[in-house]
Amino acid sequence: MCGVAGTLRRPGAAEILVHALRHRGPDHVAVIEHGVVAVGAARLRVTGDARGDMPLRSRSGRTLVVVNGEVFNHQELYPEASPASDLIGLPDLIESEGPAVLARIRGPFALIAIDVDAETMLVARDELGVRPLFVREENDGVLAGSEVRPLASVVPTPGRDETAWDFLLAFHFWPTDRTPVAGVRPVAPGTWRRYRMCDDGVEVETGAFAYRGGTDDLAMELDRAFRIQAPSRLKTGLTLSGGLDSSAVAALLAAHGCPPDVAATGFFPGADARFDERPHARAVAHELGIELIEVPITPDHYLEAWPCVLAALGGPLAGPGAPSQWLLSRALSAAGVGVVFSGQGGDELFGGYERHRRLLQRDLGLPPTPAPGYESLLPDDVADPGAALLFRGESLLPWLEPGRRAGVLAARGALPHPGRPLADRLLDFEVRTLLPGLLAVDDRTIAAFGMEGRVPLLDPVVARLARAVPLAEKSPTDAPRRLFRALVGDRLPRAAASRTDKMGFPVPLDAWLRGPWRELLHDHPALETLPDLGFKASVRDALRSGALSGRSAWFVLSVAFALADASAVSAAASTS
Repeated sequence: MCGVAGTLRRPGAAEILVHALRHRGPDHVAVIEHGVVAVGAARLRVTGDARGDMPLRSRSGRTLVVVNGEVFNHQELYPEASPASDLIGLPDLIESEGPAVLARIRGPFALIAIDVDAETMLVARDELGVRPLFVREENDGVLAGSEVRPLASVVPTPGRDETAWDFLLAFHFWPTDRTPVAGVRPVAPGTWRRYRMCDDGVEVETGAFAYRGGTDDLAMELDRAFRIQAPSRLKTGLTLSGGLDSSAVAALLAAHGCPPDVAATGFFPGADARFDERPHARAVAHELGIELIEVPITPDHYLEAWPCVLAALGGPLAGPGAPSQWLLSRALSAAGVGVVFSGQGGDELFGGYERHRRLLQRDLGLPPTPAPGYESLLPDDVADPGAALLFRGESLLPWLEPGRRAGVLAARGALPHPGRPLADRLLDFEVRTLLPGLLAVDDRTIAAFGMEGRVPLLDPVVARLARAVPLAEKSPTDAPRRLFRALVGDRLPRAAASRTDKMGFPVPLDAWLRGPWRELLHDHPALETLPDLGFKASVRDALRSGALSGRSAWFVLSVAFALADASAVSAAASTS
């Protein structure tokens, strides 16, 4: 990953922002300030060499561009493609075509461009939100950058965005239009914003885009996505569970002559066998001839990574697997990996979760046949199946003060209407609302170690075509993931093809909370921050007694740790 930043009428701020993002791009750091506009980047040289260091200039010198991402179709876009960088011709295209060129880019990107003559700043983000980009818009200036914390720290902020925290407590995800910090907002996927100063302050022009290229042949486009993304001059790695998506990604990379150099899988020493995916990962790695690193994740290792992830994400985003991902990324980095592939997006595009199958059965009026371990997932008499499946705030409501409780219940309104048919609408909600959060976990856990993440299943053409297929066709109740399995075909490793369970990187939370983490529930000073967010004092009794356990207890602890960290950062900033 790279770290990018841009500012409008904030002298000196771009330098601060870029240096705060140095972990994302360890190979080169530079900032250019011109009049009221500035742009800079911390670059990871994934493709090309030092000639592609950013900011990149147009031939006229008028347009300067920084990008976190890749233009996989650069040879189509630039008449004279350069080995120095896949981005080398982008400044001239932006200068001549403006935001219209964004719809021609095949690849994930977060882009900032300044026009030094017109003194404008353009920001844009790919249509699936694979690459992060945030803005802080004020009446007299604008800041943009790859991560929230630098934008919140460079100058004082109004504080916490309470609506964002309501949403987090409701779904364990941040909303797509807000962050934990008031005034710092994500650039919406598939949109651009262009800023200029005027007499009344900052003028904003906005627009939306989607990649226009490709064909209607999903099989051909899936192969093309892997063909253009597989090559890398850096050592490649993969997080491998032995499940369908990660195994398919490994196999398709190998089919295009670029198998991952190494894969990593995690395990929990001493935990129950149901938490151990090593047998599956070993079988796939052996079949494909990939070196496999087995990463032990102990309670102490997890505790070490936990606050790092929370600081990077601003809170307990997605689920308890994020610290485990952090540890896998650290292991891959230690092995010399520069590019990390993952199967992110496969479940959301092709309908891979058991909840999708159960909801489809309900839509079609079929008798429920839950997979083992999912018997209580969706009761037959539930009035709002979307809330039953995705609204996680229910377990917290008894321990929330009335004001916060009302906010969490209001956030539940973001779910689609519960009327039938619901399965495809809920799947669309997941792609638009939850997938960006999963991608954020991938981004921060990989970028923290100066590596690049690639998610070939989220190629814009593949995503567009897959989303257009109804769930009943691509993943029927009696043949889950049928379409995806057919697309991968006999390239899918036998060990993955025969696997029917889906573990989802589980963590032995209950065993740890009852054992080595027991004191966290009793005496950790971070728990004192919870009333400030609207938790009742009795929440601590609920943690101690086990009324809040497993993922719910993990989530409350994570909220407490995140609040304590934010308070410490704020205190340090106020004294500096």
